[in-house]
Amino acid sequence: MPKNERHPTKYPGVYYIRKFKRGMQVKSEDLYKYTNEELEKRKESVFYIVYRLEGRKIEEKAKRLPGEKMTASLANRVRAAKLEGRILPNGEIRKKQAAEKVKAWTFNLLWEEYKKKKAGNKGLTRDDYCYKRNVQPRIGNKQPKDLKLEEVEDICTELKKTLGPGSIRNILYLITRAAKFGFKRNLCPGLQFDMSMVGHKYNAKDCNFEYLNPEQYKALMAAIEEDEHPQAGDMMKLALFTGLRKGELFRLRWDDIDFHRGYIDLPETKAGERQDIPLNKTTTELLRNHKRVEGCPYVFPNRHGRQTTQLDLRYICDKAGLPSRFRPLHDLRHSYASGMASSGKVDLYRLQKLLRHATPAMTERYAHLADRAMRDAAEVAKEDMYLK
Repeated sequence: MPKNERHPTKYPGVYYIRKFKRGMQVKSEDLYKYTNEELEKRKESVFYIVYRLEGRKIEEKAKRLPGEKMTASLANRVRAAKLEGRILPNGEIRKKQAAEKVKAWTFNLLWEEYKKKKAGNKGLTRDDYCYKRNVQPRIGNKQPKDLKLEEVEDICTELKKTLGPGSIRNILYLITRAAKFGFKRNLCPGLQFDMSMVGHKYNAKDCNFEYLNPEQYKALMAAIEEDEHPQAGDMMKLALFTGLRKGELFRLRWDDIDFHRGYIDLPETKAGERQDIPLNKTTTELLRNHKRVEGCPYVFPNRHGRQTTQLDLRYICDKAGLPSRFRPLHDLRHSYASGMASSGKVDLYRLQKLLRHATPAMTERYAHLADRAMRDAAEVAKEDMYLK
């Protein structure tokens, strides 16, 4: 029998082809081994239908339901249903099924994909913890296009009970970051509203942080001078005079310090790139006088001569009478930034570079201090300025 020979039926537009059943195919070179009767037992009738739809000729296999045996009569009924539009053409069915199989890019899936792409980002561990704690249980299974502005406002209202404006802003940033990641890579539609409609309520200027006033500074310096720990005091001073982050201080090596150029070279930063920190006279003298541990590469090692991973500085702050909410090292960095901004000698652009902020928005929290310095400077322009 010729291969794929069409056999007509009594129904117009319905024919069948005899094909080998699945798993019972015979190679062409082995056909001589079987009689025609044996070959026929290995075959089955596969029905096809031919019809026109909107002027287009369609020829396709008449599909049956699982467990159902296709016959010429049933194939004819399938053809009639397709002509009437009750059943879509096979090609349209496949397209519809393919669309349904497209991965629904929820925030959780987007965040996991984002982490793969940003594996070298130094702040990713912290962001991942924040995401899993605050975003995942609330909207993790939602797609960005389905998130409503009202839902985000409700989340913020809930978070305000336990978190400050800065923390809430960071959470909103994580949501926006995941949505933008998916949109830019054509994985899914983005957010259907502007997140700044919510985010402006948690502006960086309104973030609560502590910084030292003159009396607290003097008390802290006195407490440091009385302390006998070999690392704690100098570490706190360096944070106060350079704005280095806690992790940067813990990882700081002597090889990172270039006394000749007057810079600290940071190979690992929160932004994931090398950055230089200028040394002033105070920090240069502090580091030159800091006692080195023989054979140890770290400036502030632990008692075993290895990299410090944790250091309790709370007792020095308590001795200095600082508020219990004052966070050692973290708020010393804020004090550094606040002092620079309020000095009137450092603009926000240069402050951003010194603090190594990725965007100007992070530096904006100190803008009110810079504004106050500008107002104080403007007070100089008065009549007696010209009478001196």
